[in-house]
Amino acid sequence: MPPIDYRLLSIEDRERLLAAGVNDRDANVKRACVRMIGESWLTFANQNLLELTSSLDVVDSPAAARVMQALFAAYPEIPENLQFDSELWEALTPEMSFIIRSTLEFFSERKDADNVDKHLPEAMRLARLLETFGAKLEGEQDDELRPDLEFVIHQLLLVAKMSDFPDELGRREMLTLMRKMVLVPEIPENNIEAIADIIRKLSINEQDFIRIMVEVVSDVRELAPTVTNASPDDVRLEALLVGIKSLIIIKYILQRCFDPLSEGSSMYGLLTECVVPAVQSSETVLQEYGI
Repeated sequence: MPPIDYRLLSIEDRERLLAAGVNDRDANVKRACVRMIGESWLTFANQNLLELTSSLDVVDSPAAARVMQALFAAYPEIPENLQFDSELWEALTPEMSFIIRSTLEFFSERKDADNVDKHLPEAMRLARLLETFGAKLEGEQDDELRPDLEFVIHQLLLVAKMSDFPDELGRREMLTLMRKMVLVPEIPENNIEAIADIIRKLSINEQDFIRIMVEVVSDVRELAPTVTNASPDDVRLEALLVGIKSLIIIKYILQRCFDPLSEGSSMYGLLTECVVPAVQSSETVLQEYGI
């Protein structure tokens, strides 16, 4: 059978083909799919991983992450030969940020500390990059470009999760930034989850994590934007959004805590103030998030 030239397929067909291959129960089918990418598609892309990745829809792809990890596992020389210079970090595209995150994830899962350290920026630099792309997102008026920036920010957050934050100054800078980012009104839920993971790593222990996250929820509730001259429906909607965001954060706190809750603790108080009223609310969506 002649090799399949991915360039003759639509993006949708490429995605369907890859998703079917890497998710197949038959190990032989999975290996054939990975071999097709590593020995055929990369050849058509002139052995350029960025060119190949740019031909996929990494922003919305449900299979891209699994495909990349399977490719790296079968051809470890690919991630081992990648280099990410300073200029590249400053001009990240969705595809490049995805490759960087996938590369670091590959080495991290294999406990390859040398290669992780080789590619992972210092915490201070990561924080500055997140601030830079956060500012770009805030100033972007084109709704079609915003998802790309949101994706880059999410990849940077996933990269930050892999840091051990050995530098105290960088640790403080990152913690301050994480608390600031959570307050962004339209922050995607997957970014909230990543931020919770980062704050957990930045925390001294579980109690310190709970203390910080309780303060975060308090900030979300207190610093929510007020709508001037708003109709009752607008006020209700704003309160609903703040309530949902608070419940999402609480969910990620609980998922990362293992010590039993004690009555009178800050977390117990948060459950009483936010979760119980949500479950008892007449708003169906709040009930669902509260449960």
